[in-house]
Amino acid sequence: MSTRGKARGLNFIAKKTNSDILAYTDDDCIVGKDWLKQISEIYTKFPQLAGIFGNTYPYQPELHPGENCPSTFAVKKFIVHKFNNFNYYSVGLGNNMSIRSSVLENIGSFREWLGGGALAGSGEESEIIFRTLKHGHTLATNPKMVIFHNRWLNNKDERLLQNSYTKGFIAFLNFYLFSVDHHHAFKFILITINEKALAAFTRSFGLFIELSRSIYYLFLEVFAVLSGICIGLFMAVLNKIFLKK
Repeated sequence: MSTRGKARGLNFIAKKTNSDILAYTDDDCIVGKDWLKQISEIYTKFPQLAGIFGNTYPYQPELHPGENCPSTFAVKKFIVHKFNNFNYYSVGLGNNMSIRSSVLENIGSFREWLGGGALAGSGEESEIIFRTLKHGHTLATNPKMVIFHNRWLNNKDERLLQNSYTKGFIAFLNFYLFSVDHHHAFKFILITINEKALAAFTRSFGLFIELSRSIYYLFLEVFAVLSGICIGLFMAVLNKIFLKK
């Protein structure tokens, strides 16, 4: 059996530990000095939380002029998220994430066809956020839970990486749209069509216009969307036939 895939690695850790709290970051990240302390304090203060996300900043940007640091994220205040009122763009990223192992036992593990090195190439943390909230659990974003991302890309490589993110996000969303749980997927889409999400879409549309100036990258983005749809549909069909979950 292949050992490739970030989601597979996340599941491996969850199975090997006896701790109720799992804290995840990436191998190109540097955690803040009180990262674990912030995680522990928030779980103690809010025992009902299923998981906590934090802020991700670029590491020493002054040393990387003309380069881009992907997968960064920041909010200014502590936010609690429930399925009916969450703004998807304000939750957080998988490189600064904590979740209770008991929650994974309840909702199921990370989907291993998502994530780096897997079929969809990305989307494992997006899907686990969606699934955790739709099962009625509560998440939080703590801006004091800080890590620094030390990955730097030129414009070409960042665009290619964004294609992978697009494919993974579309794949996981279409998995739910085409599966028995399409009700939650449609509800999720309606939730995200709010003022803040619309503003985020407007910014994304601006980036898309910039992207469209290059026919090559526009083609790759369209291909990523179509690939995500096909992967999501394929996995939904397999789910209905074999897994029933």
